[in-house]
Amino acid sequence: MTQRLCATREFYFFLISVEKPATLALNQFSSPDKEQPALSLHSLNGDDQPMTEIGNSPALPASPLRHGVGLASEWYARRELPMLALLAIGAFLINLGRGFEENEYITNWVCTMDRNTLIQNRFNAGHFPYWFLWMQFWTTHLGDSEIIYRLPSVAAVVAAVFAFRATVRELFDLDRARLAALIFTIHQLTIWCAQTARPWSGILLCGALLTWGVMRWIHSRDWRWLILIAAATFVGYAHHPNFVFGVAAIAFPLLYLAVRRCAVGITPLAAMLFSILMQSHATVVLAGKQDDIVVTHEFHFRLKQGLNAASQLWFGDWKLWTEDWAKYTALLLIILASVAFWRATRSASSFHSAGLQNQPLNQCPLPPRHWSAFQRIFVLSWIWTPWTIILIIASGYAHHPMLSQIRYQTLAIGGIATLLAVAIAWWLQETGASGRKWRLIPLGAVCFLLLAN
Repeated sequence: MTQRLCATREFYFFLISVEKPATLALNQFSSPDKEQPALSLHSLNGDDQPMTEIGNSPALPASPLRHGVGLASEWYARRELPMLALLAIGAFLINLGRGFEENEYITNWVCTMDRNTLIQNRFNAGHFPYWFLWMQFWTTHLGDSEIIYRLPSVAAVVAAVFAFRATVRELFDLDRARLAALIFTIHQLTIWCAQTARPWSGILLCGALLTWGVMRWIHSRDWRWLILIAAATFVGYAHHPNFVFGVAAIAFPLLYLAVRRCAVGITPLAAMLFSILMQSHATVVLAGKQDDIVVTHEFHFRLKQGLNAASQLWFGDWKLWTEDWAKYTALLLIILASVAFWRATRSASSFHSAGLQNQPLNQCPLPPRHWSAFQRIFVLSWIWTPWTIILIIASGYAHHPMLSQIRYQTLAIGGIATLLAVAIAWWLQETGASGRKWRLIPLGAVCFLLLAN
């Protein structure tokens, strides 16, 4: 019985070792036997005043599987990035040579046009032509097979996986970033973006680069990250106008920062707005060609349609989401995950999980209580802002089936993977040894996401 218990604990800590403190997660891999420096802890109870220095006493108890093979182990730490790349490439290359889908035939057809006709056709269809011009150049020189058409999407989404992992690492600790990257990689919509000859892969990459650049700017105040923010916004918006939903999702937490420390939030907002205004003429031309959306003067709140889209976005494109009971079951699961995330981002735990407790107070992005609020606003806005905008505009005021097409909410995948990772980590940490049976739930959730593919 004891051996079975030990084996079970080893297996689950292979998924995540969340009890290891963030301060040890970064230092122990390179020199596990080296004495740790003194910890200069700040207030973790919501106060803005620093606490006294605490000698060489440990911050938190280390994982009982210190020498195991979990996501926080030395073995995995040395091989994590190559393993993550192999997982992503392997998942994205499976069945890559299958026949074109309906919208991919449009890409293939458009790429056979001459340049002027292509540009006019894409504006008439409500798209910017830039990505299609790139694909025309790509296929002209390398061929027009299904694999050739999809290889740029594979490369873009593999890069998005690492940019997303870097973003989560700026918000939380290394263990949660690893788990979030795993969920992000195996998510059905991520794999779909990597395997379709459409501009959604570029949108996913630019969204990940945008969030990463914003988080790096918040931590470093280095103007070079503003260049990345502006470039990611410009290129993402050039891929498809709905990238503005992602910009709006990032704008809300930046406005919160602007209230706390003006320059930290206002500067990246200005960079994003400037990048969009640079394409204002193209946007006006594009808006004038939109003839497939009929605006109505009556508002119709289609809640069930919205729940169907949310269910598919969170848990995969299961056919059962068309059933009412499944919609509300999915809503319950989303609420439970959100509650777990909310509990995990309390002031004390969230400040520690970001690895900020060793920094001098004047170098921290925000005091503990404000950082906790920022984490919540950032992740929840990342998820729900695109969904809400589409629900109100596309479903409420326009006759357009956008909510039934979850690709329009591609930018929310990162927020969903982050929330699920933090919620699962909190659940594993809270249950501990007393909840061994309940620890099967996170494993089941990951398998559920895999089966949807």
